[in-house]
Amino acid sequence: MKELRLAGVSTMEAGNAFLPTFMADYNARFAKAPFNDKDLHRPMTPRDRLDETFIWRAERTLLRSWTSLMGDWRSATRAGACPTGPSTGSGG
Repeated sequence: MKELRLAGVSTMEAGNAFLPTFMADYNARFAKAPFNDKDLHRPMTPRDRLDETFIWRAERTLLRSWTSLMGDWRSATRAGACPTGPSTGSGG
């Protein structure tokens, strides 16, 4: 965001035009050659289910004292995106 502001970018079109220049400059400053050029990633299989792997699950139990607000007493599971990167939110 700071780079966009410093470049005077204020519209989506200007941002898209600025992006290739920014990426080239950023990569020139911070890119590093890999220690090993061999790709060691394994191919995904039909058993690989990323929607189930990268998920944040938290079980929460509501106390009986909350029944007047919630309607009944129950245990609930909430699932959402796994909080990764700079976001430390509740996971959606």
